[in-house]
Amino acid sequence: MSSTDPATGLVTTVPRTDFTSCDYVIWSGADYVTTVVKYNQVMAEPFDPAVAGEYFVFAFASTVGLWWVAHSVGKVVGMLR
Repeated sequence: MSSTDPATGLVTTVPRTDFTSCDYVIWSGADYVTTVVKYNQVMAEPFDPAVAGEYFVFAFASTVGLWWVAHSVGKVVGMLR
């Protein structure tokens, strides 16, 4: 379900509505370039230690919080036995 543009030589795909078989997904050149440019722009942003610290604190607090809840539930279940 793909077609080749004779002027540019780019291969494009036609959107499918039936997904009964697996086919290769082929991007046109413009779609690929747009995605790569967006990715490179995100990667070019400078590292912000404050934001990284916020992510770390959130992940650490979530882990400790989940452990604390599980530990408390275990204590309650232990008392009920």
